[in-house]
Amino acid sequence: MGVPLHLQVVIHPATSTITGVCLGVWLWLLQRKLSPAAVGLNYHSFVADRQWWRAIISQISHFELLHLVLNVSSLWALAAQAEPAGQWPVASLEYLRISVLLLLASAAVCLVLHHVAVVFLGQDRMRHTLMVGYSCVLFGWMTLIAWRSHGHGARFGLLGMVSVPMAVAPFLLLLVTQALLPNASFLGHLSGILAGLLLLFTGCLDWLTPYWMACLLFWVAIGICYGLALEGRIGTSYIRMLPYSTDINIEGRSEAARTADLMERGGAVLESARPASGTGYLREMAVATAAAVGGAATTLQTWLSALRPRLHGGPSRRLPPTTMSQSNANANIPHTAASAGIFPAITTRPALPWGNPSALPPSQ
Repeated sequence: MGVPLHLQVVIHPATSTITGVCLGVWLWLLQRKLSPAAVGLNYHSFVADRQWWRAIISQISHFELLHLVLNVSSLWALAAQAEPAGQWPVASLEYLRISVLLLLASAAVCLVLHHVAVVFLGQDRMRHTLMVGYSCVLFGWMTLIAWRSHGHGARFGLLGMVSVPMAVAPFLLLLVTQALLPNASFLGHLSGILAGLLLLFTGCLDWLTPYWMACLLFWVAIGICYGLALEGRIGTSYIRMLPYSTDINIEGRSEAARTADLMERGGAVLESARPASGTGYLREMAVATAAAVGGAATTLQTWLSALRPRLHGGPSRRLPPTTMSQSNANANIPHTAASAGIFPAITTRPALPWGNPSALPPSQ
């Protein structure tokens, strides 16, 4: 008799965790009624739109119940070899480490294959081919187990109905998946097999100890959160995410908004983001630069005038907020900016993020 289900959950905790993650994500996607285009990985979204988080999120996402059942059953069929019982926590941690490496490596190989198909073979239709599911990691695991078990008679149970040699299991499951799910990505599943061979024969990632794996996962999580926040998919009210300079819509924005972006970026805008009119761009740069220099000079002059009595040993005094006249304040802004209404008339000294420079504490 086989091991009862509740005992398998205990003796294979890492496998149970991955199963729970895939099931939870499936339920969340079902409840939100999202389509594969929302989280799926494709060449265009990753390269052109810089949505790098899709390489991770897409592999734990499933949309068809049959796809989920097939992957979960294959996951548990591999549990006995991938996560041996009675060796916790060493076996479970090693299982998670290799699973993460296969997840990252299969995504990289898949993108390379699509790059070759799109750029060198002219298969432009593959630019938008979506890939979802945990199949890539499963194919990688089957490849590792097949080669490690070579000569030991290891066999793989497909859906609990057919037992086949491990050496042919990855390729047989690839054919079965394509037959049951015609929309399944052949290159995506093939990338899992290639990722398993890459880890097995090159050993290029053997140096990733648990410490370095934790560091890698930390930065991967930071990258995912950054990408999601940049697209507005998660709320970050306390952080303003500036878009890429190539994403700035110069034509559809007001002159004041464009100037504000120029000032926030230090005037650094790529050539492709410049407006069609060179004169308009130079005028915006001149207005922004003059306003910044004028504001800095005014602030510096205010500080020096407030500190001068102290430097000469005289009594310090608090400057009234209306010391600077409106004419002097407006003199620091070019006439073109004032007439265009980009910068309002200044009646007091410019405020800084940490306070007004004129609000000096009274002397004791």
